[in-house]
Amino acid sequence: MSVGRGVTRREFVAGATASVAAAGLAGCMAFSKGGQGAIGSLPSYGIPSPTGYLRSNWSRDPFSLCSYSALAPSPLGTGGRALLAEPVADRLAFAGEATSSGSPAYVHGALLSGRRAAAELAGSAPSGSSVIVIGAGAAGLACARELVDAGFDVEVLEARDRVGGRVWTEELNGAPAETVSYTHLRAHETVLDLVCRLLLEKKKKLIHHISNIVTLNLYS
Repeated sequence: MSVGRGVTRREFVAGATASVAAAGLAGCMAFSKGGQGAIGSLPSYGIPSPTGYLRSNWSRDPFSLCSYSALAPSPLGTGGRALLAEPVADRLAFAGEATSSGSPAYVHGALLSGRRAAAELAGSAPSGSSVIVIGAGAAGLACARELVDAGFDVEVLEARDRVGGRVWTEELNGAPAETVSYTHLRAHETVLDLVCRLLLEKKKKLIHHISNIVTLNLYS
């Protein structure tokens, strides 16, 4: 398969990966050098120092290698994401925030891409077929869940010693703290729907302060 002026999928993925890695690494390194200094300078602005904090450094995470995708200038434009999302021979599907045309770089974009990949596989394979999902982040778990619900035999492979990808819970001053990657208010219903679904399955009540479950990025 080729796109545009003889650009193959492999060439596009290789070029996009190199561009994203270079741009993303620069951003992560800048954050890594200045983050702690900024926190230490808060009292000089009349802001009390925090009693504790969690700070991520994606550039040092061997499984993430920086935080999220970004498209370099290209004649393909945002169509590059649709190219990354195209399945191969109806047997290999791709998911992840980088394949989301509507919500790239966000957790809900990854979640929805996993559901999209599951729908593609379910449309080309009979129920009961065996499927291997690589990666237990938001996209992989969403894909696996949809396929299990549709009657597929699913196995999930994950390199980390936990699930969740860039979303997990740490302890901060004796209390659970969510290290959630970006989502935003426009995606509130998507994430809330998933939270409610999981809580209802465990026969638990939804707590009043949803912010204790999911961190919202208000920059939208």
